Amino acid sequence: RSTIRGEIQNAITLAEKNLDNEFAIRVLKALFLVKYYSNFKTTARNVSVLMIDDINVDLKKHEQKVQEALNILETQNYIQRNGDLYEFLTDDEKDIQEEIKSMEIDNQQVTQLLKEILFDEIIRDTRIRYLDNKQEYEYTSKIDGIILGRERELTIEIITPNFDDYGNESLFKAQTMGYNTLMMMVLPSDERLMKDMRMYLKTGKYIKQSRSTTNKDNIKQILYDKSQQNNERRQELVLILRKLLGEADVFLNGSKHEMISTSDGKTKVVKGFQDLIKIAYPSLRMLGKVVYTDDTIKSIIRSTQDDLFGTDDSAISEAESEILNLVVRRKKQSDRTSLQDIREHFSKKPYGWYANGIWSVTARLFKRGKIEIRQDANLLSDEEALDALLNTRTHNNTLLVPQMEVDPRHVRQLSEMYHKMFDEVCPAREAKDVANAFRDMVKSELVAINQLLASVENYPFLRVMEPLGGLLEKLADKEYAWLFTNVKEYEDELLDAKEDVLDPIKKFWHGEQKKIYDSIRIFIQDNQSNLEYIQSDELAKLKEVYSHSKPYSGNLIRDAKTARDTITQKVLDQIEAEKKSAIRVVERVIDVLKKNVEFEKLNNDKKVQVLKPFNEEIEKLREQRFIANIRQARERVENELLTTQLNEMVKLATPADTEKETHEPKVHYITRSTIKVNYPNSELRTEADVNEYVEALKKEFLKHIRENKRISL
Repeated sequence: RSTIRGEIQNAITLAEKNLDNEFAIRVLKALFLVKYYSNFKTTARNVSVLMIDDINVDLKKHEQKVQEALNILETQNYIQRNGDLYEFLTDDEKDIQEEIKSMEIDNQQVTQLLKEILFDEIIRDTRIRYLDNKQEYEYTSKIDGIILGRERELTIEIITPNFDDYGNESLFKAQTMGYNTLMMMVLPSDERLMKDMRMYLKTGKYIKQSRSTTNKDNIKQILYDKSQQNNERRQELVLILRKLLGEADVFLNGSKHEMISTSDGKTKVVKGFQDLIKIAYPSLRMLGKVVYTDDTIKSIIRSTQDDLFGTDDSAISEAESEILNLVVRRKKQSDRTSLQDIREHFSKKPYGWYANGIWSVTARLFKRGKIEIRQDANLLSDEEALDALLNTRTHNNTLLVPQMEVDPRHVRQLSEMYHKMFDEVCPAREAKDVANAFRDMVKSELVAINQLLASVENYPFLRVMEPLGGLLEKLADKEYAWLFTNVKEYEDELLDAKEDVLDPIKKFWHGEQKKIYDSIRIFIQDNQSNLEYIQSDELAKLKEVYSHSKPYSGNLIRDAKTARDTITQKVLDQIEAEKKSAIRVVERVIDVLKKNVEFEKLNNDKKVQVLKPFNEEIEKLREQRFIANIRQARERVENELLTTQLNEMVKLATPADTEKETHEPKVHYITRSTIKVNYPNSELRTEADVNEYVEALKKEFLKHIRENKRISL
């Protein structure tokens, strides 16, 4: 012993004095010898092998004897156990171990640790999928009677050996009998589990409190080793609890539920949860195994009755009956039923329906015409109802009400009205669908009328459709019940408007009459100035049909077409005559120029230059289609262009140096119309007046001639 450190000898010496179990002392010495030999795993089995000193030993008794010795040594803090490993403790380690064991740990801390391992690490998910409908259900986490987190309708409670009534199977049956939404999982007994749980918590608490920079190095090392051992202890606890959860007994609906054990605790929880849902939600079967999605709801709302229900839509499903019965019952009790109410009712037991399943069934009732969907007292259309179902923000103020019972006679009357108004058989049979179909066609007709009224500037007679448009707009905003009960109030007005206004205008609009009317309108607009020069009775007929309130009636269009053809020819003839007259005037002017003495002096290029504007006018006249423009061009040639080109001719015929030598004013042409006669009277009454005026005119003419001006007559 002289080679052994003193503090280690003290531990062995103390054991020799205080222990009356010689074999336990031998085991302690053996553990001391292998303490620092890390390759040897000091499990109870290995220590048992190490302690064999007789080849004929009874192994079972020997192992039991070793285990008893290890328990004694651990209890008195000569050694410590971490999982399956036993380790000799030095004096310092022994002191720390005793302090650890003296730490106070309450059951709440144990429960929290169990929750972290069982629910957070092993099960992990706060929702578990029900395989039949692929939906996930939330649950309440519960350990040994203590609720952890938010409370849900379904509950998974795990009973551990730490539970006060652990082993009381009658209690578990009684609790699950009273709560069919509860699944209890009772872990098998494990003598080391709770001991290791508390040791883990005590060690962690001690290390947290004992860390200090003033600790000796050996104490720091011991605390570090304790921390590492504690981490390993936790990993071991996870493995143990996963195994125990897989072997747990399951209690459902007042009895022990037979399930095959498994090595994975989560797998057993998920399997048990499938049966819990079937027990808690027996009415979930009403939805069948169809997986309902947003697309399912959209498909139902946007489908026709025949596509959804075939030819027989009288038999509704069990799920539809449940929702309809609730809506009707609450209506009789004067209670409003919102979408939120429906969801809260059918998501709980005995239903357990998920949102898309509830809305799909509701949508089918809506399409069958069994219920109405309203917001702020307004009846919703198909697309509006779809938006309300899918938008959770509107569920509180979206109400379901039973479909009003409609007298079959009223349904038949509206169907007949549909046929008469729209010239086709109503495709719907249910009251609400008939009303919706009628209203949809009214809206469609209203759009078509508004499109026609947009052309009223070119077709003034279309204003006659405005009253009909107003009536259709009124009907489009009415609820289906009003449409049924007030058919007689609007039937005659609507059908009269169809016969007197709508049908004739449609026939006009889509036939030859519109083409003729358009040609007349365009002819009058394009030839407005030409028509001022035409004297014709046909023009009155064109204007009459263009301004008539019903141009499509009688023979107005036919007669107007004949009148248009006649007056068109007259206009063309008049234009041609005006063109010929104007061209003759231009050609006469050209002859006047050619006969002028100065013109003869010009060479060919200058002659072409002088005559070019007149030739251009002739070309323009040939293309001109307005009489006023033709006459204006003729006057301009006579009064302006002729004078301008005469002056141009003189300019070209007179050399610049000749004008300087003669010192005479340059010859300049003016028109007779530009000469102002100084005569006091505004009219000629007598011969003396004529002579006096002629004398004044002569005086003005001579005055201009003396100024070397030439007067174009």
